[in-house]
Amino acid sequence: MDAHSLLKRHINGQMVFMDLRKFHYNILCRSEMTASGTEVLQGRATSVSAKHYLINEIDTMTEQYHKAWKKYGVYLDGSNL
Repeated sequence: MDAHSLLKRHINGQMVFMDLRKFHYNILCRSEMTASGTEVLQGRATSVSAKHYLINEIDTMTEQYHKAWKKYGVYLDGSNL
């Protein structure tokens, strides 16, 4: 299950999709992943650093994604359901 689905489940439909996108983007940009990793997740790997992430550090990016959401109490392994 992805972070978006988990977050949506926690808010019980009380927010619009655009708000969820903003939360997702801001949480990831403020994590170890930074803007380059966020670009990769959005399918916009245009910068050199984003392309490097995509090619060489996909495992690191996955770990950073999990850590970023854990900081806000969203565990992607489903343990917080």
